[in-house]
Amino acid sequence: MDIFAMFFAGLGLFFIGLRSFASSFKSSNSRLFHSLVKLAGKRRELTVLIGTFAGAITQSGVAVAFMIISLGAAGAINVRRAVPLIGWANVGTTGLVLLAAFDIYLMIYLMLGIVGVGYYLKLYDNERFRFPLGALLGLALLLLGLATLKSGASHLNEVAWVNEMLSTSPPSLVLLFAAAVLFGTIAQSSATAAAISVTLILAGLFNMDQALVVLFGANLGSAICVYLLGRGMTGVGMQLVLMQVWSKALSVMVLLPVLIFELNSDYPGLETLAAMLTEDAGLQLTLVSLIIQLVGALMLSYLGDSLMDIAENVAPEGRAETMGRPKYLFDQALDDPESAMDLLGREQARLVAYLPHYLDSLRSEAQPGGLPVPQLHSASLSLAGHCRRFISELTVRTRSAPSLERIAGMQSRNETLVHMLEGCQQLYASLDHPFGEPMAQRMRNSIIEGLHALLLTLEDSLNDPEDDCEILLLMSSDRSGLMEQFRSDLLDSEASLSMESRRALFTATTLFERLVWQIHNFAQVLVRSDRQLVLGSGSDQASLESTI
Repeated sequence: MDIFAMFFAGLGLFFIGLRSFASSFKSSNSRLFHSLVKLAGKRRELTVLIGTFAGAITQSGVAVAFMIISLGAAGAINVRRAVPLIGWANVGTTGLVLLAAFDIYLMIYLMLGIVGVGYYLKLYDNERFRFPLGALLGLALLLLGLATLKSGASHLNEVAWVNEMLSTSPPSLVLLFAAAVLFGTIAQSSATAAAISVTLILAGLFNMDQALVVLFGANLGSAICVYLLGRGMTGVGMQLVLMQVWSKALSVMVLLPVLIFELNSDYPGLETLAAMLTEDAGLQLTLVSLIIQLVGALMLSYLGDSLMDIAENVAPEGRAETMGRPKYLFDQALDDPESAMDLLGREQARLVAYLPHYLDSLRSEAQPGGLPVPQLHSASLSLAGHCRRFISELTVRTRSAPSLERIAGMQSRNETLVHMLEGCQQLYASLDHPFGEPMAQRMRNSIIEGLHALLLTLEDSLNDPEDDCEILLLMSSDRSGLMEQFRSDLLDSEASLSMESRRALFTATTLFERLVWQIHNFAQVLVRSDRQLVLGSGSDQASLESTI
């Protein structure tokens, strides 16, 4: 009974340490991870290094995959460039399998001693030392669990009935494979199953054939786990989920037939290759685990674009996702600031065109088939975020003073647009109310139609700033008197309007007034930007004439 308790305790310590180590690192350094992932998305030569590092630190390819999925769905990274990261993160998780193959007691004792001294000196209370101590404690518990697991497993074959069962009726490889698939699905990690397999093979409870079958089953289970966790996603999120699933599943589909052929014939295969490289059974299993992950990583590196084409057909983007992605912005445009600003202006024009649609479902002339406002708002903010990041990159690369002044104007426009998007969303929420009173309905319709006309004029002003901006400035000059009259009517209508209607309309008048002021400011920014553009082109022409 003591032996089984030791084995079970080792398993518990291993899982506690694994979760503690990964959680402490991710919670303290999520910004670092995001920065590294974005860097790898821009520079392909760093993909192998950053992906492997991320997998080694988190010891979970699933965790890294979903981090990349969240960044891809938010549009923060170039999705196709980030695809190989998913595969190389799986390669990094084999570090855990490698540790399981060695005697690591001395390292565990040193780590626990360091953590203990740190706690005694109250260093954990210091923000500076909290992360390293937490990560070191998690890693120490993880390794202690592996060592305890290995120690308990080494004594299991001393139990008479266990020894007799293993010698007389070894477990079926098919059943082992099925059990490993189930374990990999539940544990959310193939590296966990591989590390446990190393301890069991070193203890003599598994032979190499059985351990390899468990390895392949756990990889397939990990793929199933990712699919189950991401099955509710759509568009880019689901496409990246499929990349992780295919990375795991395709490596199993390619290499499992090789293992089956080797086990049923005299021809060499994976087991023979590992035996040629090392005599240590634990290292042999580690090498095969590394080969499986390398095959998946290389597939995503060299076939990633083709697989993404298939994924885009299987899980196409929805309408909201398409609206939230830039049509005109691309990294190469940053090398030419003037052209880049023109492209940025076209994206901002798309944002302005989205504004009237916030009111479409509230109007009496509403057309069916419009995008629901929550989805429209999410898409609009996503596109505005793309524009903001593009402006930041453009500012860093630009040296010309006139260009920097124009970029500042574009940035001001972008921030004003974000405030207008938020205002329209709030106005929709306040007016999406069943106003039963005729007076309330008239006031509601006046606000909606008045703002809708202003937003349409704003959209036109981007196409013809010279004439329409003047009209827009005139239309949005001052509506405070009108709103005061609205509020006065609301105060006088206590008997004819319910409290809910008056509260909603009071909120709407405040939001309307703020939106009109923002539209007026946006029109002024447009006028200034147009003048800067004219002056800039005039100075360029004068410079060219003087040169000639």
